[in-house]
Amino acid sequence: MIKRLAFTAWAAGLVVATAWAGSSPAVDFPVKATYLFFIQGIPAGRSDIECSAEGGAYVFRSTSRVTHGEFADTLSCRSAFDKKTLRPRSFEYKGVLAGQAVTGTIRVEGDSAFSRTETGANSFSVRVGWTEPTLVFQSFVPEHLVVLSRFLTASDALVRRFNILFPVDMMFTTAIGEVASELELATGSSTTICKKFGLAIQGSLPFYVFVDKKKNLPVYMDFPGVQTEMFLQSAFGDHPTTKYTPPPSPGVQK
Repeated sequence: MIKRLAFTAWAAGLVVATAWAGSSPAVDFPVKATYLFFIQGIPAGRSDIECSAEGGAYVFRSTSRVTHGEFADTLSCRSAFDKKTLRPRSFEYKGVLAGQAVTGTIRVEGDSAFSRTETGANSFSVRVGWTEPTLVFQSFVPEHLVVLSRFLTASDALVRRFNILFPVDMMFTTAIGEVASELELATGSSTTICKKFGLAIQGSLPFYVFVDKKKNLPVYMDFPGVQTEMFLQSAFGDHPTTKYTPPPSPGVQK
């Protein structure tokens, strides 16, 4: 069984720039998106995403590729969420994680979640209890972060408590999202009015999500403890200026 990559390890190496396509009246999320990944200020891959409305659900399909040093993941995914509640319905994935080929499916029905995972010649099935609210969170699957941001903005509560399911090994943990402030964020040549959320997932370092109040989309995410950022390309352009500096090349002294 492949061990879940720790959230802090995921955040430590991820900077994302996003490019959103236009949306249709039937779909409240962008129809297409391209995410460019950076690790410590260095380009490291991309994720191409499509979203559609199917049978009362938002369905995201994505292909993600990320490489940094000896770390390399590729993953093709299909994620479905209920349109009214954003409750996960299913998650399917196939690719390479931590150097191992993996294929898996998860479906949520009633008060249970069912999964089947194949890694090499091994396969296993798991059934776990399901409590609300729970969101799926897989490393390097950016649409899960987009849905998480939408979940946070769907309520006027200053603090929201929820569960996170890490799908590869079907492990749950708890999380808290809190409204930190509202502010003007410099985006490209203009500014964007954002609601800033602070998030803490149990066992991980806190991070921040800046959501465009007008478009209800995250435009920037900052993981200060691990020097990680996420930029919305339509807001910041193709070459955003990051807070963090790439590490020196081997043999180069500061």
